Amino acid sequence: MQADTPQRVTRESRSLLDKTGTETRIIVESIRRPDDVNEAAIAGGHIVTIPYKILTQMPFHKKTEETIAEFDRAWQEFKQAEKK
Repeated sequence: MQADTPQRVTRESRSLLDKTGTETRIIVESIRRPDDVNEAAIAGGHIVTIPYKILTQMPFHKKTEETIAEFDRAWQEFKQAEKK
């Protein structure tokens, strides 16, 4: 017998709901790490409740931080050029 994982239960529940055409929505909670959010969405959860602590961790990525810094530098350069 295969162990039930949150992803498996969500995926199977979503499949059943889709087949029956019900308007019921799956709410996924007990999120403990950023990857849980992706796994819940991939498994078919309609709504994911995300604690603030996890939500603030989600957008962090080294490339994201580098890109934001690049946009900030470009904006400052634009503002300086505009003053001339």
